[in-house]
Amino acid sequence: MSSNKIIVSGATSALMSAVIDRIMANGDGNITGITTDMQKAHRSDIEWVKMDLSKTGNDYSFLKGAEMIIHAAALSNAYSKQQYLDVNFQSTVNLVENAKKYGVPKFVYISSILACNTCGDYGFSKFKAENYIRANFNDHLIIRPSQLFGYGKKSPIDALIEKIRSNKFILCPVGDPRGLYPLYFKDAARTIYRFLSGDHLSGKTLTVVGPQAFNYKELAGEIAATLNKKVLIIPVPKWVLTGVKNTIKLSGLKIGIFPDQIVRLYHPNKNIEPSKGNFLTLGEYIRKEYGENHR
Repeated sequence: MSSNKIIVSGATSALMSAVIDRIMANGDGNITGITTDMQKAHRSDIEWVKMDLSKTGNDYSFLKGAEMIIHAAALSNAYSKQQYLDVNFQSTVNLVENAKKYGVPKFVYISSILACNTCGDYGFSKFKAENYIRANFNDHLIIRPSQLFGYGKKSPIDALIEKIRSNKFILCPVGDPRGLYPLYFKDAARTIYRFLSGDHLSGKTLTVVGPQAFNYKELAGEIAATLNKKVLIIPVPKWVLTGVKNTIKLSGLKIGIFPDQIVRLYHPNKNIEPSKGNFLTLGEYIRKEYGENHR
């Protein structure tokens, strides 16, 4: 990449901040970040625009002269399908249409390995956004990362590490397929950055996953073993979780468990192979971050 104006939505996320670090370190562009919350816009080395991309009537004139948009803003957890569509799909439509209006030549979409029409409401919203991009923007690139870790307690995998460190037992879903591919967020950022300069990748959909595949029980066991921590894993069968999901959807209760999370867990992620790249494994990260003698 040359020194160009690059627009990044979701720029306050750990993943995109790491991508921006690489762009800035290599002098590849001047970044304009889009955020809904300026209190999170801590970086002073980029310009900021406060905007809710899902809303109509926004002023997109800041897109003038941009050479690339990297669209990573998304809603990861919600209680209804419409909430996912309002944010993940509608924001993509609005950004695509205005990118065309202002002549932005390249559109990069950070999607998810869960993007499909049968992986729950979140996955469907990402899948629908992908299809809109394919149909409406010629020079596009879609990147599907797997489950990220290494950036704090907002990551479900990092939260699980802390839970196992702090407790003598955990409740553990069982019966799910090996659909978890823990991916160190800096490895994801490094790979995304490499893809950005690949002109031959125009029109492609690329999957980026970690070097190991787990189901939830295997993941919990790997974490406990690496921490050298004895923890009782209490299995929770699929039918119980399905009952919880249905109860939440019917009652409208908001108890910190999102119905779609359960659907995602049991999605098989067919035809995905662990990465053979030089990626940090979850065990290597835990040993580096926590040491080997925690009990």
